[in-house]
Amino acid sequence: MSLLAQKPNDWIKYGDQAAEDGDWYAARHYYEEALQLDSGSFDIQLKYAGALRMVKDYKKAEYYYDKLFTKDRGQIYAEGQFWLAMMQKNNGDYSDALRNFKKFNKKVKRDKSSYLYLKSDKEIEACTWALNQRRNDTGITLRNIDAPVNTDESEFAPWLSSDSMLTFTALRQSDYHTGSEAQVQVYRSSFDSTFSQPSLIEDILEVGYQYANVKFGPGNTTVYFSRCDGRQNCDIYQAEVDGLEWYNVEPVVSVNKAGFSSSMPHVVLIAETPVMFFASNRAGGQGNMDIWWSEMIEGEFAAPVNAGFEINSADNEVSPFYSGGQLYFSSDWHTGFGGFDIFRSAGVPREFAIPENLGYPLNSQANDLYYAYNTELQTGLFASNRIGSYSLEGETCCNDIYMVQYEDSLNKSDDPYENLEDLNKYLPVTLYFHNDEPNPNSRDTTTTLSYLEAYDSYQALKGKYRNENSKGLKQEEKEDAEYEVDEFYEFFVDKGVSDLAIFTDLLLKELRLGTDVELIIRGFASPRAESDYNVNLTKRRTSSLVNYLSLYNGGELLPFMSDSSGFGSLTFIEIPYGEYEADSAVSDVLENEKASIYGRGARLERKIMIESVQRAKPTLIEESVQFDSDVHEFGKISSRFPVEHTFTFTNNSGDSLVIDSVKTECGCTVPTITTWELANGESTELHVVFDPEGKKGLVTKTVTLYTSPGIEPKLIRITAEVQ
Repeated sequence: MSLLAQKPNDWIKYGDQAAEDGDWYAARHYYEEALQLDSGSFDIQLKYAGALRMVKDYKKAEYYYDKLFTKDRGQIYAEGQFWLAMMQKNNGDYSDALRNFKKFNKKVKRDKSSYLYLKSDKEIEACTWALNQRRNDTGITLRNIDAPVNTDESEFAPWLSSDSMLTFTALRQSDYHTGSEAQVQVYRSSFDSTFSQPSLIEDILEVGYQYANVKFGPGNTTVYFSRCDGRQNCDIYQAEVDGLEWYNVEPVVSVNKAGFSSSMPHVVLIAETPVMFFASNRAGGQGNMDIWWSEMIEGEFAAPVNAGFEINSADNEVSPFYSGGQLYFSSDWHTGFGGFDIFRSAGVPREFAIPENLGYPLNSQANDLYYAYNTELQTGLFASNRIGSYSLEGETCCNDIYMVQYEDSLNKSDDPYENLEDLNKYLPVTLYFHNDEPNPNSRDTTTTLSYLEAYDSYQALKGKYRNENSKGLKQEEKEDAEYEVDEFYEFFVDKGVSDLAIFTDLLLKELRLGTDVELIIRGFASPRAESDYNVNLTKRRTSSLVNYLSLYNGGELLPFMSDSSGFGSLTFIEIPYGEYEADSAVSDVLENEKASIYGRGARLERKIMIESVQRAKPTLIEESVQFDSDVHEFGKISSRFPVEHTFTFTNNSGDSLVIDSVKTECGCTVPTITTWELANGESTELHVVFDPEGKKGLVTKTVTLYTSPGIEPKLIRITAEVQ
């Protein structure tokens, strides 16, 4: 009854006390109770949003920050837009996050030395980077190690010894109903195809303290770890090891500093000298938690040295691990996908290089920390609260331990595209065009222009696109429309040119290896003209790409395109879809130029895509079987009536040719051959009937012709948009 009698201010008082104590789960609970009694209170909503953020409930936190910012537009709570953007980033919505970071950054630019200006500026860079990243996971196997190690609470700081013993930290949350405190302790679990039930390491326990971040030193005779009080002030401790027994537990006095936290130690040999890396928020650093290092001299660790501004930042750098001349650590400042990302920096103390993000799939939109790698077992481990982890409440509340294995070794090649199959993973490369470009008002199927010329003319129109899209709008709506155009140019138009340059260089390397390559190129258009006009337009756009490739590096690709290189050859398969591929929501009203030319939907439709790379069929097939066309486009058709088309092909083999069979993907496509055996030079017809019943939207079907032994099958395509 007394609980039912609580007033909003009572719950707020409990919540504020829990927040002050760092118990954010309890704080969230109390604020939620207050909110149920007074759902319209701006102050309670703000406190609740902050608690949600601290317990990593990103989706719900984004909802409340959006609600708060929509209500006050930063007038009452100036940081509202900043935290909204942070939650959008943690939810992987980089485009909206980027827009809000840009707007917030503009508001606080009066003080360019402030943390919020510098942080939002850095997050603009990070969101831009994330939007441009390709999610390539070649050669990496990643998995959640599951129960009994991972639970719906939190597990982190894994260390895998060469005897396959896993040591890790587990957080068991406080219970705001009973008042019990959170417990952070260290566990071990042996691995033999599966992990055993974890057991608590009791040798180091002392009442009133919590323990975490265990790593074994060189030779596995000493173990280093963190001992923390109830307010997360930590010191580094060590213990001697004999089998499963830990003894002589004592602080590493020389690296600890009173009044500051020292944590996450890792001791490793560098040039035969033990060096400890650790994280600390002590004075003399670059920001909050920094990476520090201490060299052992005559059996004692020397005064710690900050790892420097290349590694450390205005925010947090934590969980250091050193191996193979690389310092691995996590940071929530350096350019990344989420909150904390995992980075590595080559070098030795005092000589570290600029950090490199380890990329997808190790890093995610959430927090990724505590990376460590066992070179003997060729297995890495790290902790993450990414979606897919076990969770107490919400999708991202709690860390799990993940195992990572590399196809070859810890250090992969900087160039992941080592062969034709890997090159395909870089695709598609998408190139965008202004309306009716190149060569407007033409029914030509080719152009003399290179794609870069079309790109330059598109770039010159950026101001007009901004004006047309913002016409008639006021204040923030106008600003949003202009931002949207800027982002389209940056993340679609400009990115296409950048991707094309990288792809073409990789393609050239593949051709020089002697590979015969076919590029499959699809063309699209917005619906401002008839389908037959748009088909020719998409062919002109493909022609501009071919011209670009012809001119690349002074014509380096030309010998491959003319098959005179003596090595590989380059050919093209064009699939010009025309209007009927366009999104039905895109306006085709000529008078409505804002929508049909300058609108985002129309812009997204005007493109060609290098869709895939494949090994070209042996030259013999081209000489043996020559079709009048490899693709037939039916355009828009009704689902009620079958359509048909007749292909003609000729035997150019120099001998008689036997048609063995013709196969299709499904019973909806029926092929008929007029003549099954052809003399040299003789032609025949392949009649194809397509029944669209039950189909909807864009449909592509293949027909494969099998001929005499030793001759590769010939593939042709039909396309349609079923209404």
